[in-house]
Amino acid sequence: MSTARQYELVYIVTPEASEQDIADLHTQIEQIVQRFNGTLDKTENWGRKRLAYDIGHHREGNYVVETITGSGELMKEIDRRLRVIDQVIRHLVVRVDEELRVAQRTSEARKAFVARVRKHVDDVAAKYVVPDEGTYDFALMYIPAENVFYEAIVRDETRELTSYALERKVVPVSPNTLYAYLQAIALGLKGMRIEAQAQEVMGRLQRLTGELGRVRDDMRLAGKHLTNAQACFGAAERRLDKFEQRLSLATGAEAIEPAQPERKVTQLELRVPGTVSGSAS
Repeated sequence: MSTARQYELVYIVTPEASEQDIADLHTQIEQIVQRFNGTLDKTENWGRKRLAYDIGHHREGNYVVETITGSGELMKEIDRRLRVIDQVIRHLVVRVDEELRVAQRTSEARKAFVARVRKHVDDVAAKYVVPDEGTYDFALMYIPAENVFYEAIVRDETRELTSYALERKVVPVSPNTLYAYLQAIALGLKGMRIEAQAQEVMGRLQRLTGELGRVRDDMRLAGKHLTNAQACFGAAERRLDKFEQRLSLATGAEAIEPAQPERKVTQLELRVPGTVSGSAS
């Protein structure tokens, strides 16, 4: 007994065929499938379409797609029957279960590959992303083979691995992208160093600004004291001038010479002309 497999049957019916003719043709195929203990999984009527190239005198046809699970004998019988039906101008049988198995194996391999890459991301994050121990808050995960990087990152249509790695602060890099990432990191670190130096300069400028303010306050206070001293000096000078004037007035009054005292005339000093001094008359 043949192993049941899944097939895809595509047949093209003449454009002159009616909907009923197409339905009757489908019924014949369904009866053959049931006779050979197969299953008709799906039927799709694509309708009338233009042919890729002329078949006989036909330029258009009605496309029908049937998905059938059954034995090889079943498909041989359907192929034999379709060859003798005039309304079917072309048909094709393709085995799809092998493609499904290949796709399934590929999917399983992809899942295993994703799991291994995720584990490696976890290991890198646990070992190299430890800011408490002085590391940066990110790490580069070097993938030495470009084909592996392509499968893991470039072909990641859902961005599953890329998103997971970035959530863990891990950046996947390949031999062709490592240098670019290192250059970007170097420029970033240089910018951070310049920023730190700029902050230090700004701090110094702020301290100098504070010192300048204190010097300005001291100068203002000194100027105020000088202004007060100048005012006091002016007032003292004016008082000194007044005192000098008063002193000059006082000194000028005492400098006037005193009157000579009157002398007493004695008889001996009196002289009368024609008489002898000392005689009394």
